Amino acid sequence: MRGSKRRGRRTGSWELRLEVGFDPLTGRRIQRSRTIEGTAKEADAALAEWITEANRGHVGTGSRTVAQLLTEGIDQAASEGLERSTIQGYRRVARCQIEPALGKRKVHAVTAEELDRFYRALAAQGYAAGTIKQCHAVLRRVFRTAERWGWVSRSPVPQARPPMVKSIDPIPVPVVMIPRLIECARETDPILAMIVVM
Repeated sequence: MRGSKRRGRRTGSWELRLEVGFDPLTGRRIQRSRTIEGTAKEADAALAEWITEANRGHVGTGSRTVAQLLTEGIDQAASEGLERSTIQGYRRVARCQIEPALGKRKVHAVTAEELDRFYRALAAQGYAAGTIKQCHAVLRRVFRTAERWGWVSRSPVPQARPPMVKSIDPIPVPVVMIPRLIECARETDPILAMIVVM
């Protein structure tokens, strides 16, 4: 991550510039700038701190939203040969769970803390841990793409913690109930009865 400083228009002010990547669509360098007041030494310290923030993923590359990232990131996943059913599942959780909560957020502004709050909110609304895990998988995938494209310096998703998915031990049907189960299946659908018998 490269940065530079130059004297500002006002006496005692400095303009700091930071290169934060390339626009994947235009190929142009993306720069951020900010003006501070102080000495040359203070400007150097502020620039060093800004570069450190950028390297930690706290400085983004534009005004792209999470909704845009979901659309383009899932399209990219589809072009990489992911199963059609997987892509359909990604689009469903993106539309139903992720976009309503995070869609308007700037990609570069999303933090692991915000994702943890999002997962807790889904759990409070009654969503199963498996659904929340799927949201996490979608976000992990698209933010990894955003990182590769230079939309963010570092993805916040690996630091986020979705709830644990508890495994449920299946309860077998009691042997005495099997004849009745087959009978009910035969009344409903003979093919289903054959599957139950198998």
